[in-house]
Amino acid sequence: MNIFDEDFLGKLDKLVELAGELKNASKQEPKLLIYNNLMWSDSIGKDLTFNEAKGYAKKCRDGGYSDWRVPTAKELADTIDWEKGTSAVGIGSTGYYWSSAQYDGAAGRFLSFGSGYSNMNYGPKAYGFSVRCVRDLDGKEQR
Repeated sequence: MNIFDEDFLGKLDKLVELAGELKNASKQEPKLLIYNNLMWSDSIGKDLTFNEAKGYAKKCRDGGYSDWRVPTAKELADTIDWEKGTSAVGIGSTGYYWSSAQYDGAAGRFLSFGSGYSNMNYGPKAYGFSVRCVRDLDGKEQR
């Protein structure tokens, strides 16, 4: 078969086009969850420093909204059933999640979350943790 054959090239173009459509079809919009008068996005920024997590939230446009932020330590803690070690907003089964709270210039507050346990801790802002973006539901719908 000649690779410069018009029929072959036409079929190859169609295959590339279909692959692109399949890739785009597999991308799902993030789910938006309402809990304690807050909207939580289920998309998770991973392996981010404390400051990168803030930047990730600022750039988040999930659901068409532009006012996403990193949750406070209280907001993050309020999602946890501390006896069961589960999250009301589906944070996941394991991981470390930044809050917006700081201890000092070098440490930030985070939630450590595992199978059957949860704990709020402080750690160096340089650590790479995850972040779940949140936004207030106070009538200021910024899209």
